[in-house]
Amino acid sequence: MSSFQLTGRADAGDRRRGEDLSQLSRLVFDAAARKWYLAGSLEILAGLLGLALALVVIPKDWALLGAVGGLVILIVAYGLRLLAEDQHETAETMRRQAVFTEGVGWPIDRIQASQWLDKAGRRVRKQWRATPRDDDYYTTEQDISPLKLAEMTMESAFYTRLLYSRLRVLALCLLALAVVMSLAALLAAGFEFTSAVTDSQLVLAVSLLLPLVLSLDLLGWALRLQRKMNGIFAVEEELERLTKDGHISGTDVLRLVAEYNCEVADGIPVLSWLFWRWHNDIRDQWQHHIE
Repeated sequence: MSSFQLTGRADAGDRRRGEDLSQLSRLVFDAAARKWYLAGSLEILAGLLGLALALVVIPKDWALLGAVGGLVILIVAYGLRLLAEDQHETAETMRRQAVFTEGVGWPIDRIQASQWLDKAGRRVRKQWRATPRDDDYYTTEQDISPLKLAEMTMESAFYTRLLYSRLRVLALCLLALAVVMSLAALLAAGFEFTSAVTDSQLVLAVSLLLPLVLSLDLLGWALRLQRKMNGIFAVEEELERLTKDGHISGTDVLRLVAEYNCEVADGIPVLSWLFWRWHNDIRDQWQHHIE
């Protein structure tokens, strides 16, 4: 069973405490991602409900009930989004502490750790106790030192960059699908393949669908992910240079770790099932990279 073994100073148990906190942060990240994507799904559902209410002729009472239902869905989505952002920030703080504890032996504050455990929630704590982190989570075999911190950050950056690359492709595919559907509806109306009544409904559907697509900001996601990838790659290159030169300065490593942390602090969450879907391929690429 995984547990924190807290002391007020760095000691031989730092690696274990860092691993425990790292695993807890991963599970909190997963919980935040689930809420984040569920909120997005509910927003889509509310948009589709509004689209259906505009296109389908139904009694006034039912239309009013549907409008109220759409409003409730949006309120729930907004609440989930706020909870997801709070959890994501907490997990990111935990991850940073875990990396410094494992890499350079910085101790974990007892009171802060108790707050993190409480904020994680009972369900996450139960899962955390039952699923300790894999022993080979990081490939580095260095002892606690700036070099170990640098190698850990390089590996994290590599995984994050490739995960973002795949997530960017997914966002662009969804955007392309929405655009194709909208164009197909407009072309069907413009070339008189359908009746006049159907044409007006298609045009109305597109006019309502486009704001929904824009609100999801799939193009914005793709551009944001590309910027993050570029920033993370720059950090990787600098860390690679430092580790190859053999002149590891603790100050330089901390600066680059801070730059990496800034890049991922407001990143887009990755669902755990997507992570595991892509994990083996990215792991193989990392092994090839370090050989």
